Amino acid sequence: MEIDFEQLKEIIDSKNTRLINQMAQRTGIDVALEVQLYEISAALGDPEAMKELGFSYETGRYYEIDYIKAREWYEKAAVLGYLPAMANLSMMYINGLGVEQNNDIASFLEERVTKTYQYDMEMIDAKTMSGYYDQQALYLVEELDALDKINDKRLLFRLASMYEIGRKVEKDINKAIKIYENLVDDNFSYAMLCLASIYENGKGVEVDYKKAKELYEKAANLYNYTAMERLASMYEEGRGVEVDYQKAKKLYEEAGELGNSSSALIKLASMYEQEKGVVRDDVRIISLYKKAIDLGNPDAMLYLRDLYKCYMDGTLDNPVIYNPRFNSPFDIDNLYQMAKEKYQKLADLGNPDAVVKLFKLTYTETKDLYNRALSLGVSASILNADNYDLVDINGTFWNSKKR
Repeated sequence: MEIDFEQLKEIIDSKNTRLINQMAQRTGIDVALEVQLYEISAALGDPEAMKELGFSYETGRYYEIDYIKAREWYEKAAVLGYLPAMANLSMMYINGLGVEQNNDIASFLEERVTKTYQYDMEMIDAKTMSGYYDQQALYLVEELDALDKINDKRLLFRLASMYEIGRKVEKDINKAIKIYENLVDDNFSYAMLCLASIYENGKGVEVDYKKAKELYEKAANLYNYTAMERLASMYEEGRGVEVDYQKAKKLYEEAGELGNSSSALIKLASMYEQEKGVVRDDVRIISLYKKAIDLGNPDAMLYLRDLYKCYMDGTLDNPVIYNPRFNSPFDIDNLYQMAKEKYQKLADLGNPDAVVKLFKLTYTETKDLYNRALSLGVSASILNADNYDLVDINGTFWNSKKR
């Protein structure tokens, strides 16, 4: 199909994501161009494009399979209320792909999708597609004695994940390892990540940090940002290796820049706060948090809020960043509300981490309101205080040493 690039440029410049998506879906368009169009549309906030990118990472349609990236894209679209993405996210929880297998969360998401009648088919399509890939992967079971002769490495990888958690086959970590090792030989970076995780966490084998480190290094050399971040964590914490803050810093920087990893940016900011191998640099810390916020990370919103509070109450003194005589107060309430809203949206999708963090925020609000009521002379008995354990939990979430 001949492409009118002048028209294509006009469509992109218009920032009309509906038209950009339509162009991406045109029959016969170059695959590389198709994914670029979806990436442009997703960057403009279009949930349909986000879902397409998630599906591409899940199936290896455009990219090498990466279930973590697939889940992230599905979740971004689902947060925006895009029900087809919720359907695919539900299947990831059922299958344990990119997340811990959790049938309760899967059922919760499915109910969110199917309560709107017109989206029943979206859930059916997601289940049908998932079942199709599983069945195709199961056809390879009898060929495992000749792994090198299996051409479809994407299905082979899916089969390995099935053996790892015992989904539709009897759990067999040794078979999973054997398949992952074959894929590692083929430079399949996500297989390196999975195999490294098995050795690092002792999933059915003895913990072996040396093997985990070697595999993370291989995947990092193939620009897998999750591997970079995990390897950085090993160097930062001295887990199986000598503590090396410079290596950790470099890897966090690469993961943040190459993979847009907001969690790597937050961990790098934490190193600057704790002066782990670096001199504290508040301008750099703020810059890292702001970039993580731009990537939608609610943790960064709270960390930046708490940092700003320290300037405003005088706990930290940096006149370049904040001078109360010349600067207006930082809008810390807005950062707090932004984080709370994001946690709420993620919690509404069943995200366990978001549920915990939202609980901590609302628990703190309850404690503060309780203390304010007491200060105004309200009786503790009226507040039913015996029903609450109002301990101070602030340090568990905002303590930079626990990030």
